[in-house]
Amino acid sequence: PKGVSITHRNFTSCIASFEHLNIFNQRDIAMQMAQCSFDVHVKECLGTLMLGATLVLLHPKGNMDIDYLLTTIERNHVTFFN
Repeated sequence: PKGVSITHRNFTSCIASFEHLNIFNQRDIAMQMAQCSFDVHVKECLGTLMLGATLVLLHPKGNMDIDYLLTTIERNHVTFFN
């Protein structure tokens, strides 16, 4: 378990900084790589949707299958993933 809570304000400020610093914006296509049991999964999914970008979801264990992963990146023109 994580010992530090993440507030809504910190989360939304973090996501807004991506667009403000021109790191990530609504024109990007992001791929969900983390399992839902990790906190970064929230950033990948909710953060992407908060900015109005497109989110590509992988099938379970899809991040472990390199052929599937590369095909998905190419087919969906993914521009961002963690």
